[in-house]
Order: sequence, then structure tokens, then C-alpha cells
Amino acid sequence: MQELVNELVAWLPSETQEFNELFLRLLASLPGGDYLEDIGYEPFLIGWKEAELIAKTLSALLSSGDVAWLINRLIEEGCI
Repeated sequence: MQELVNELVAWLPSETQEFNELFLRLLASLPGGDYLEDIGYEPFLIGWKEAELIAKTLSALLSSGDVAWLINRLIEEGCI
């Protein structure tokens, strides 16, 4: 976990405000993220399962082709 903290400390200051807002709102949404909510980050309505689905999806995507294929499959399956 410390390795992750080190990477975040190195990268977050150089990221866009929009990225940091998204990232911190995602953290605020999870159980244990109450402090971020208390200081003004509005949580999304997600929990552990939704966070797991997001993490699995982002980890599986390797190219723009993967993104397009996934979107097409979700449309075909009636999820979108």
C-alpha cells in the first residue's frame, strides 16, 4: 500500500483538477471514505462490488480496440 501512496503523491499534483476530482470522489464513495465526503467531495452511489467492476474493467482494457469492443458487446447484450 505504501508503494501506491508514493505513486499517488508523485502523480496527483501534476494531474488535472478533473482527474483529481473523479479520483477523490471515487474514494469518498467507498466505505471508509467519509472524511473526503466531510471535506466536500460528493460520493458516487457505488460500493465495493461496483468499485471491483470498475477496477476489473480498467485492468482488462489494453487498447482503444478493447474499449470499442467492450462497448459494442455491452450494447449487443442490452446493457446500454
